[in-house]
Amino acid sequence: MFSRSNVEGLLSDLTIGEKAVVSTQSTGEVCTLAIDWVQIQQNTSVLIDEFISHRMGLIPLTSDEIVDQLHNFRDCSCVDYCRDCSVELTLDVRCNDETPRHVTTRDLISSNLKCIPVTSRVRDHEPDGDTNQDDILICKLRRGQHLKMKMYARKGFAKEHTKWSPCSAVGFEYDPDNALRHTTYPVPSDWPKSDYSELEEDQTEAPFEV
Repeated sequence: MFSRSNVEGLLSDLTIGEKAVVSTQSTGEVCTLAIDWVQIQQNTSVLIDEFISHRMGLIPLTSDEIVDQLHNFRDCSCVDYCRDCSVELTLDVRCNDETPRHVTTRDLISSNLKCIPVTSRVRDHEPDGDTNQDDILICKLRRGQHLKMKMYARKGFAKEHTKWSPCSAVGFEYDPDNALRHTTYPVPSDWPKSDYSELEEDQTEAPFEV
């Protein structure tokens, strides 16, 4: 099963160790885009530059349509960053009202529309998606405060830094009917029945396998 937010599959004839390798590869070896360089040009908010920069790096960006088109920055011939190996994003927000201004991922401007915050794609390009998904809050500004920055997103792997992780979590079940008794419940009927269960309707768990 595949959707924008979830991928589910069935693997067979694998050991637990081999399944763990698949799980590790799914998070650590899939290339994505993430903000890797931040230049704070103006920051009069209550948050320090380093804190805001860290938050920017953890904002999930869409990358499925562009990541294969970009060079790895280590292999690029440019001196710093260029459009062949990175995507430039900017943010420039000033609060002029008495009401605090929420700076969110909606305020990010990307030089390439294929690389935008995930929340923006759901809102602007997938009207049938999760419309209740909020933009990610970066900081709050009071009247007279100003936040301006320039950023570059580049491709990378989660084994280098978790900001490049393509997903939030990977899990697998190797014993859907609890035949190995690696987990025990005081009341066997409390065991949640898996979608891949082979038990009859009135059964709660499989016979114990030695």
